[in-house]
Amino acid sequence: MTKLNHDRPIFRYLDNLRREMRNAPAGAVPDDYGGVPITVITGTGKPRKAPMPRLTDVEADIAFGMVEALSAYIDADLKVIQTFPTLKSKAKGNTAKAVAARNVAEKALVKACTMFLIQSLQSKQQGREQVINWYAWLGNAFEEQGDTGPCSAWETLNNWAMKSASEQFEKLIDQALAT
Repeated sequence: MTKLNHDRPIFRYLDNLRREMRNAPAGAVPDDYGGVPITVITGTGKPRKAPMPRLTDVEADIAFGMVEALSAYIDADLKVIQTFPTLKSKAKGNTAKAVAARNVAEKALVKACTMFLIQSLQSKQQGREQVINWYAWLGNAFEEQGDTGPCSAWETLNNWAMKSASEQFEKLIDQALAT
């Protein structure tokens, strides 16, 4: 994740984890991969630290690709906002160019989320729940880092991008059934 927005600690952490995984020998897992301290509320209402679920190489590539696409979309969205005029100044930069870049990032995010949905369904058919558990872990991680609210990265991913990806996935199924 180049040009990563390091104001969001969860993106920085996931970027570091991905780099460790990429540089590790085949089959090796970084030491902290299974012990990431993210607080979750158990059925008893007591918080506990939950490790990040282990993913296969393919699952990790797709999952972290989705996070990269989310980061790129948020960066592009911020650039659009920065081009808006304020009370004291005129518009900064080319808004149309920034909006076009955001639209490209938006399509990439929806495609990455669609790939994530497909992978999670394939993993579930193979009896593996780790992809779904990783997504739940990611939501807890965003909340623990204080990334909540209507304009948060988690809201963008969970309520907008995944919804769009689900609609695109349904279209792919309809096309496959039509042929």
